[in-house]
Amino acid sequence: MKNRTIYIFAALLTSALALSCTKITPTLDGEQRPVIGYNVVTSVEGQTPTKAASAFPTSESFISSAYAIASIQNWDDNSSSATKFFNTEAEEVKWQGTYWSTEKQYYWSADKKLTFFSYAPSSLKDKGVSITREGVSASGWDALGEHKDIALLVADIAKDKTKNENYAGFNGVPTHFQNKLCKLTFRFAASDLVDAGTEVYLTKATMSGFYTKGDYAKGGTGAESWSNLSGQQTDYVLFKNAAGEKLSSTFIVKEMIMIPQSTTGISLSISYKTKTGELVTPKEPVILSMPDDFRSGKWGKGEHITYTMKIGAGRIPILFNGSAESWKHEDGGTIEIK
Repeated sequence: MKNRTIYIFAALLTSALALSCTKITPTLDGEQRPVIGYNVVTSVEGQTPTKAASAFPTSESFISSAYAIASIQNWDDNSSSATKFFNTEAEEVKWQGTYWSTEKQYYWSADKKLTFFSYAPSSLKDKGVSITREGVSASGWDALGEHKDIALLVADIAKDKTKNENYAGFNGVPTHFQNKLCKLTFRFAASDLVDAGTEVYLTKATMSGFYTKGDYAKGGTGAESWSNLSGQQTDYVLFKNAAGEKLSSTFIVKEMIMIPQSTTGISLSISYKTKTGELVTPKEPVILSMPDDFRSGKWGKGEHITYTMKIGAGRIPILFNGSAESWKHEDGGTIEIK
């Protein structure tokens, strides 16, 4: 069964909007120089984005910083001497009608190479996310607090740029976003093995052992990492209904966005009851281990992991499995950000 996705934000782009052409704008001295534009797509690590499947919503914006070095230098050897190119440390980039650019327009310089770091959504600028010469960082990310249900998209570093570039049908600085968190989906339904005349009610589902806080550093580079994990949870409630919710073949779905981490020590506890005629029978909680029972050894960066549980009665009370796929938009041009 194909996993379904709940979209935090979604946008459908026409092919006309997908062609992000950067225009030529005169400077005050009359010299014709091109505006710095962005070609903005989302991608999956190790895969090449395509115009048809990876347009970024024009209704949204993101944050970008540019650092300058001399045209005879290169970023890998001279990044420590790079200077800020934009007037502010981080500028908001918006869709300008026919192309992506900063609100205050900047122009390519003949005697400089520019290197860009970018992240989305732009609302994260006031939530502890910043950019330095080392890349994007997120200090004190709190997946169940200030950052609950927010995706963190970070673009690959765009090094040593001197002009707008064409890529996947777009024109500008290559800005290829990837998810740096992990999306979890939990699905609960009635088992196909439930005896005729027996009803199953889900009363509670909790998860223990996972970390909800951490620091992200050097985003956009090959050295990016999550560290300083803390906020370990005990019996975090995914679902609770004292009276119980009757299960059917239609899944009850609970979703969350979480920091990438090992699943060692993480478990899921499920409480339910059965009803046959007037006889109601509470069942002992069933505890499932993420690495042992679901064979899910980690919550990987940029992954969408689905845990499916079919709850019943008898000799096999719960049927369960886990699956992982890349966390990306579905076909049709929809993108997940917030």
